[in-house]
Amino acid sequence: MDGMRLGEDLESYFILRCRGNREKNKGNEWSDGMGGQVKQICIWYDDLIYGIQVSYERNGNIFHSPRHGGNEGNFEQILLNEPITCVRGHYGSWTWTDDNFPYVENAPYVNTVLIKSLTFETGKATHGPFGKEIGIPFRFKMATGCAGFHGRSSSDKDHGVLLAVGIYVRSSTIKPTSDVFSHIIAPVPSVIHANEDNE
Repeated sequence: MDGMRLGEDLESYFILRCRGNREKNKGNEWSDGMGGQVKQICIWYDDLIYGIQVSYERNGNIFHSPRHGGNEGNFEQILLNEPITCVRGHYGSWTWTDDNFPYVENAPYVNTVLIKSLTFETGKATHGPFGKEIGIPFRFKMATGCAGFHGRSSSDKDHGVLLAVGIYVRSSTIKPTSDVFSHIIAPVPSVIHANEDNE
């Protein structure tokens, strides 16, 4: 976990750090911001996750993120009416293989760590897995629901891929019942399990 941040809605959010590729010189970092509820996920995948685009409902308005990564492979659109309570997947090393690259060292991606699979769970449904569940597993599980995604993706328009993914989680709060302490709001972690597998 990378700490907490105050959102535009003045609520506190936990930042759950990215799983996947952490090399600063690989791809571009991105953030969809935090707050609201995930309403739709568009995902492009095959043996790995090529790209993701997320729509959020925030303050009564719908916000569509840019597509992060590429648009190759299969396409799936997930419509959501309830909060995402678990995001899990796998990441690992991958090398582009194609007849256009007879020499592996000239391929766009040689032993690049990236996201290989993603699964999204709500209280009533499981969507996925998308991609192949091979590599190092990770899991973000939360009680208050996913309030946003952040990550790292390739900027190559022809062969874009999702290199890393993390989430924002709204903190739950408890207001003490005593009138003496009624002005105090204590943040209580809403993360049940963030799988700190690669600290």
